[in-house]
Amino acid sequence: MRISVSGDKALVERLEAAVQADGAATERPAQQRDPTEQAFGIAEVATVVAILTGVAKLIEYLVMVAKALNEDEKQTVRVKTALGVVTLELHADVSAAELRRTLASLEAQR
Repeated sequence: MRISVSGDKALVERLEAAVQADGAATERPAQQRDPTEQAFGIAEVATVVAILTGVAKLIEYLVMVAKALNEDEKQTVRVKTALGVVTLELHADVSAAELRRTLASLEAQR
């Protein structure tokens, strides 16, 4: 499953490093930003595409990256799959259950 994640450049780079350290493949899209999308004040946005077995694996990586955030820091992340797009907010104490509920629409129904 190809999962595109966009957000703050440093956060996306930490996510990419975690995915690659686990042996999963990643790629950077040719076009880094759609010029028709609004940036909402984010100075530098990055995107990485992870080739993963499913959203559950992405949740593991997102929790790992979120734990590295400062206690009062929040990061907005956009997750896109073939089934849709979800925008979520990461913070240091985000739980896997919380992310699972938010990202449920991106999982294929069995």
